[in-house]
Amino acid sequence: MRRFKFYILHYLTLIPVLCLLCTTLVGYYVAGHTILRMEEVYFLVTSSLIIAALLVFNICIHREEKVISLNVLEILMIVAACYLFFKKDSVPTIGWNGALVTLYQFLILFFLLPSFIRKHYLERNIWILILVLSAFESILGIIQFAGILNYSNSSFKLGGTFINPSAYGCFLSIVTPILFAGLFILNPLGGKRTSKVILSIVATVCVVASILSFSRTSWIAILLSTIFILLCKYREPLYKLITGHKKRRIAIYLIAVGSVTIFLSCLTMFKKDSTLGRWFIYKQSLRLLPGRSLTGIGLHKFGKEYNLSQAAYFESNKATPTEIMLADNINIATSDALQVVVELGIVGLVLVSIGIGCVLLFAIRNIGRVVEEKRVYQIGGCGAVISFLICVLLSYPMHIISVMSVGLILCCMIDFSVRNAWSGIRLGSDISRILIALVCTYSIIIIVDQVRLYKVERKWLGFRALEGVEEYTNLKPEFDALLPTLQNNYLFVTDYATIAYKSGDYQVAVNLFNKSNLIYSNYLVYMYLGVCYQRLHQKEKAYHHFQMACNMVPNRFLPKYYLFLFYVSNRNFESAMALKEKINSMPVKIPSRQIELIKDEVNNTVLF
Repeated sequence: MRRFKFYILHYLTLIPVLCLLCTTLVGYYVAGHTILRMEEVYFLVTSSLIIAALLVFNICIHREEKVISLNVLEILMIVAACYLFFKKDSVPTIGWNGALVTLYQFLILFFLLPSFIRKHYLERNIWILILVLSAFESILGIIQFAGILNYSNSSFKLGGTFINPSAYGCFLSIVTPILFAGLFILNPLGGKRTSKVILSIVATVCVVASILSFSRTSWIAILLSTIFILLCKYREPLYKLITGHKKRRIAIYLIAVGSVTIFLSCLTMFKKDSTLGRWFIYKQSLRLLPGRSLTGIGLHKFGKEYNLSQAAYFESNKATPTEIMLADNINIATSDALQVVVELGIVGLVLVSIGIGCVLLFAIRNIGRVVEEKRVYQIGGCGAVISFLICVLLSYPMHIISVMSVGLILCCMIDFSVRNAWSGIRLGSDISRILIALVCTYSIIIIVDQVRLYKVERKWLGFRALEGVEEYTNLKPEFDALLPTLQNNYLFVTDYATIAYKSGDYQVAVNLFNKSNLIYSNYLVYMYLGVCYQRLHQKEKAYHHFQMACNMVPNRFLPKYYLFLFYVSNRNFESAMALKEKINSMPVKIPSRQIELIKDEVNNTVLF
């Protein structure tokens, strides 16, 4: 009976773990037909099931007295969890803080999963699923690039099942080291020729898909992780080569430095506009830190504070024409490391750096300690952590739940344990059961809450096709009923506000647009607020919001057009004439029919 119970709970835990790897497939193939944040809901429900299953598994199978042993990394995780709670978003909310709960789920899984995976020898099963998932994603990306299948994001040619090529490249850079470790270290599929051919083809296709994605971050990450794997494979010959003759050693160093310099220079020039845009965002982001550099501006506040700061910068008239063309309305930083510094300050950066550093350091140190058949997962996992670190420095994988889910599982496959762990808390079986019951209750509450939000958001999406004043009047009570639950959902708040605006209910639209500005600063929202205040005969507020919209993203024509109309309606013809000349002389960043119509309308307006 005990053995039967073991296998039941074993597979009840394994199945959600495998489902977690498929987060991106659910987000891509289901989200368009259900809810907009499907990946977050799916992850929270699946991870809660895993946590509950792991805890039930431990209490049902291992009945002995529990001992909590904490190493440096685990203590750091507890400190990080407390710090994140301290820096959580202060926007009033009913229900959960989604970003905070998601981070907590990752930390809890990172605490519980590794020992379970290693004890029950699940590495090979997970590796095979990653192989299949990698093959599917890379082949799908190549097919999209060839034009056989359309990619869901029409702005790009390929991206697999991910939101954009950057997220797609992060995924490929994290899984490719696992495949290369199988090629160079030990093939988990066996030594047969067929298995080697299959692995070689999948690894090659992943690299090709990464190249076609034009994600420079993924190129750097794959290159560095591959170098690490080759160093592990050919460590002794390379050590003899480097430590040999002095002239040879100097030549090797010069070649290495020269190659890296040329490679990075080529990458910089390959997408020069993108590089300049990232540099501009870095400069503007660091302007948020004076006076708050130690603890940052607060979790989940980057999108609000950055755009307001950018508007203030352009209002000062210190910007160059190049900077004006580079400006954009962004909700996240171009680098997770940058966002950590801005939102969590130096303290947050130190915690994240030490955390990733400890994982990598302990994992590399344990390469020689793991058994031979598991060394491929250890080395491949270290390569994946290196790739993830590069992505954190140059891109935003921590914002993509599907990428984080795969990265989490890969990290849990490696052994980063330390021998000298502090073991100072011994819990009896009764206390252990109480703690496990509390954590299981927490997981159940999350599941119930997500199901509730799922139903509410499904109801909201049924109203998104709403058009006309009559329909708005009839369904306004329904929107009001949904608002307390979805008041932190930026898309819902702006959707409700836009419908109220189109229906002429300007005061409600003002209240909702202002509520959305607590979450994220969008130049279009400020522009529509200007229109609402104008219709409500509050000219000073209207002018202020039109100016904010123009300064927030100064290369956009639409806010300037509405400001022009505001000047005309108030018979301020001198300002209107100056703005007309500016609109006609502005360089066009992205040509569109709307810009042509705006110029025609402005030029055909009689000013006298």
